[in-house]
Amino acid sequence: GGMTATSPMWMFQGIAARVGPDRERPRVRAYAGAATRGRKALFVARVSDNRGEARMRVDLLYRNQLVTRAMTLLKPVRWSIRQRFDSRAPLPRTLAPAAYRLCVTAWDRTGNQARDCARYLVH
Repeated sequence: GGMTATSPMWMFQGIAARVGPDRERPRVRAYAGAATRGRKALFVARVSDNRGEARMRVDLLYRNQLVTRAMTLLKPVRWSIRQRFDSRAPLPRTLAPAAYRLCVTAWDRTGNQARDCARYLVH
């Protein structure tokens, strides 16, 4: 929590520093979804970390083969805010219409990581 200090000229708010090494993994939940071949895909997940920031990688897999990937740099994350990613390019029309696997991996500044996967339909 923060602590506020005021003077006639300024107001400051300090945040308590966490002491010790960070050994806590981020929390990740991938959400099931669907996309149409020939269009961009939207992927949704929830991510949080005890230090408040994480990097994320989203993989769309078919029979354990990578179809598309989206990544972020280190950014602020909160469980209450859903993270949204897109495929940047439309999904190839040659993809088989089937159930795919969406996997979201998050890791924090110290390298602690967590992963969650969900079903993702492509039609």
